[in-house]
Amino acid sequence: MVNGNQEAPEDREIRLQNLEGILLNESNQRLIGSNQLREQQSQFGELGKNVGDSYYEQYMLGDGAKKVRDGIHKEEEKKREQYGIADEVPYADNYYVTKKIIEMKEGAFLGLPLKRLEESIKKVVKGLKFEVPKGLEDVTGDEIVIKQMQGNDLSDEEKYVLKLIGYFKGAYTNSLALQQVNEGYLAGLNAQGKKLEEVYLNPTGRGTEQGE
Repeated sequence: MVNGNQEAPEDREIRLQNLEGILLNESNQRLIGSNQLREQQSQFGELGKNVGDSYYEQYMLGDGAKKVRDGIHKEEEKKREQYGIADEVPYADNYYVTKKIIEMKEGAFLGLPLKRLEESIKKVVKGLKFEVPKGLEDVTGDEIVIKQMQGNDLSDEEKYVLKLIGYFKGAYTNSLALQQVNEGYLAGLNAQGKKLEEVYLNPTGRGTEQGE
């Protein structure tokens, strides 16, 4: 939560749009979904793991990952100069790229007012009907988490807010994972269909296929 007296309305809107952009960025979604498939293998099975590995590898070889790596490297270079470290900054590996995107995702979930969070999630999770209760639309979770980390007791409403954020987080992350599973399954079906078409168009291949 940011005190409105300390943040100009236009600055607040830019900040919130940036947080929404983190959740709606397709490159981020690709990594978040594939990471969920790879991390929750018991939930999504062998197909999910295979699809997740494929999408994860595609992401790490793409421009999105390079942009994140370059950003991490720039941040670490500033720290190296600040602390006077002689060693060169290593280029960020896959772990640090994933960690950065997950941290950004977590920051967006805690920093967005619940109504704005709901609207962003519904752009990803089609058909989600839940609506944030009246009176909680402008509440965010960041200060509640800080309060919790400091060992302070939370009110029932604050506990509810954290449960609600967890609900949205699960809906978002699992929906991205399932979308990738469906895409991967469809890609496999299309590849299989292509082979069947080639067999039909190739008499020699058709005979071989029938004899198997």
